[in-house]
Amino acid sequence: MKFFLILLTWIIELLAFKRWFSCWLFNNFLYYTSNTLTARVIDAINNDRGMPHLVTHMLHNKVLYFFWGSLQTLLGYWDIQFLSSFIGFVGAFGVVIALWYFLTKDSHNKLLWILFSLSIIVPFTEMVFQPNVIFFWKLLIFGVIFQAISLYGLSRFLVEATTLKYSIIIALSIISIVAIFIFPFSQYAFCLKI
Repeated sequence: MKFFLILLTWIIELLAFKRWFSCWLFNNFLYYTSNTLTARVIDAINNDRGMPHLVTHMLHNKVLYFFWGSLQTLLGYWDIQFLSSFIGFVGAFGVVIALWYFLTKDSHNKLLWILFSLSIIVPFTEMVFQPNVIFFWKLLIFGVIFQAISLYGLSRFLVEATTLKYSIIIALSIISIVAIFIFPFSQYAFCLKI
């Protein structure tokens, strides 16, 4: 039963992920490059007319905006709404469970360290190598990373299998399937359509 549920959730994650291949680029808050950084700093400086020059440049500089924008972009990839559109509700639940196990019980697991490190590093490649990053490969890498994290979390969740745990996974799977067919274009809230 456990293997069947894990296989079912993986198929649902693949169905949700398949919709993303109609995109050609992530939306603004998931897309952060050096050009975006420069534009945000110039926009913030121009909005502070009448402020002392020193204060304006202390508050609006590339170093500060780099860290703030990078943090916003990184957290955008871990947003539950993004994850539920990217790999389905059951996949997002698996990612949350994997994160919980990682922070509480499995912090020594090397595979999880690699997966979570990659999920943090991949968004930054867009900033450094933007003109040369092909969206398809970035999407594929994200899909593999988040699906692996999700499947790990779901398998850990079902280690001590109870009827309640099976019911939760089945209910989330049904909700994911229904959401995929009722909202087939939900990914366009996070990406630009081809």
